[in-house]
Amino acid sequence: MRKMAQKDKKQKIIELLKKGMAAADIKKTLLKKKIKAENSEIELERLRIKAKAKFSNPDKMFFSADTLRFSTPEIVANYRAERISGKIVADLCCGIGSQSIAFAKKFSKVYAVDNGTEKIEMAKKNAEAFGIKNIEFICADLFDEQTPSKIPDADCIFCDPERAPAEKERKIEAIPFVELLLSRYSKITKNICIELPPQITPERIDMKKYECEKEYLSLKGKLNRLDIYFGRLKRAERSAVLLPEGIILESKNAHFEEKTSGVLDYLYEINPAVEKAGLVGEAAEKFEGKIFACFRSKRSSFFTSYESIESPFFKRYSVIVKCANSIPTIISELRNLSAGRTVLRGSVDPREYWAIRNSIEQKLSGRAEFQVFLLRETAAICRPI
Repeated sequence: MRKMAQKDKKQKIIELLKKGMAAADIKKTLLKKKIKAENSEIELERLRIKAKAKFSNPDKMFFSADTLRFSTPEIVANYRAERISGKIVADLCCGIGSQSIAFAKKFSKVYAVDNGTEKIEMAKKNAEAFGIKNIEFICADLFDEQTPSKIPDADCIFCDPERAPAEKERKIEAIPFVELLLSRYSKITKNICIELPPQITPERIDMKKYECEKEYLSLKGKLNRLDIYFGRLKRAERSAVLLPEGIILESKNAHFEEKTSGVLDYLYEINPAVEKAGLVGEAAEKFEGKIFACFRSKRSSFFTSYESIESPFFKRYSVIVKCANSIPTIISELRNLSAGRTVLRGSVDPREYWAIRNSIEQKLSGRAEFQVFLLRETAAICRPI
């Protein structure tokens, strides 16, 4: 009876949250029905709704706002569990345990290590909720001299170093003692994977210090992760992984002869993981003679072609109009297309993006939306395919 009442209360909280009600109003509404709800209960259900973007079944999971924010998406965790093969794995800085749970489905034993007692308790609850019983939870500091002795038989180690909640974007300087981690834990196993900030280019990882594979991962077309692999986990110098497609591209010194061209009938934006891994040549190699480079910058690469070419490594656009790269000309062409909204791409300074976009959209009155590529002296008004 009590479980039924709790389930009913949970359902009512979810219904009110989906209506956009604030916690205080939810409590008042439920009290009228003689149902008492705590702020913590409402917040947890709010987070569970939000967590649907990361997990397929978050309704029985436990997390806080910060731990949810930094948790590994289920699809990424499952990919890593397949990629890092072995019998016993240690998940250092395990957080709420999303990666540990994925490991537990593939490994016979998992060590889940974190220095936060609250995180460990959440990880335990999450493992229990999914019926996982082969995880040993250890509350310990990553760099405590005694911690390695608590995972003596691990044949693989994964580490996603902790960062401060206030940190918007992870930087290399914020990663605590990567070299120390390697020197200390490689005594247990050489098979180590460490997550780093995906903004780091392969050139910034010192190959003399770190003989590893640099794997850049995109999720739904956006750069999501950088993992570096050591020991037998290393399969190539550089690689790109595209999820949810499950496609892997590895470096092989492609002999793609890059030919340049002005904007043709179709534009292609290189997947950011492919771009970051420096694998543009490998991605474009099989289309040699059909696809041409039209714009390259430090941030992105764009190719063009006469015919439509489908590839998981490119995002395709149909070129509607080509014109001079000047704001008055672009506005004139967009008006002819009854445009009302634009998304700017290409050579746009992020600091000036909204000023430029607003200056264009303020002079439009239509309803259609177009992608506007600013490519040096040329602008291409496009639609995604």
